Amino acid sequence: MPSFVDNILTSLFPKSAEPVSVSGPLKWTTELNQKLSFWQPEGIKILQQIQADISRQRVIDTSELDLQWYNDRAANGLMADLSSIMPPEADLRLLGRLISNRVSNIGYRLYTAEYNTTEKGEEIENNYWFYLKPIPNIEEGQTVHDQKYGNVKIELIQRNERVHLKFLCTVYSGFNYSQPLPFDSLLREVFDAG
Repeated sequence: MPSFVDNILTSLFPKSAEPVSVSGPLKWTTELNQKLSFWQPEGIKILQQIQADISRQRVIDTSELDLQWYNDRAANGLMADLSSIMPPEADLRLLGRLISNRVSNIGYRLYTAEYNTTEKGEEIENNYWFYLKPIPNIEEGQTVHDQKYGNVKIELIQRNERVHLKFLCTVYSGFNYSQPLPFDSLLREVFDAG
């Protein structure tokens, strides 16, 4: 049974069942650019480990990163548990920016980068999203838009000691869009850092 003091403290400072959440645009500063430059060799190793695991799963159907695949007419995606290769104190913004830069290098533009931090009781969850679209390349008289691989969404989720990557491409199916390039080709472009 709660004491008199516990009852007073609870009435003054009730424990909220509602999660506390902070979100907004992810601002990229000069300081973060410097951090990314310093961290990039480590990030490249992480990309190589992801690509190696993708290749391993394709050949022997085994995955150290618990790869999950999504394949549909309108979208293709990959989810990986990076907990074994990302230290819990790692700055996921750097990995997200590294991956988004690699996508940008093949003709994409970063349209939005956002974050959300939610505290649920003892758990803190950090989410970072990067959304990229192909740079329009329409010549005069051309009626078909080159969608490349489709729109790309990169999501990094950190919940306590767990780190997950979601990498998703959504494609247009209209007559005025080209057929999307193969998703496996995009994965090699982004994660094969060799």
